[in-house]
Amino acid sequence: MVVGGGLPVLVGGDVVGAIGVSSGTPQQDMEVAQASIDHFLRGL
Repeated sequence: MVVGGGLPVLVGGDVVGAIGVSSGTPQQDMEVAQASIDHFLRGL
């Protein structure tokens, strides 16, 4: 089942993990998940 709030974490085109968020609307969950990935990637 695919639901809003789940995104793969990609580094150099490779999947290195994933993040799932579930507490708001699907759109809110996607925004939080993407912000988390963006923050992670800035630290690399």
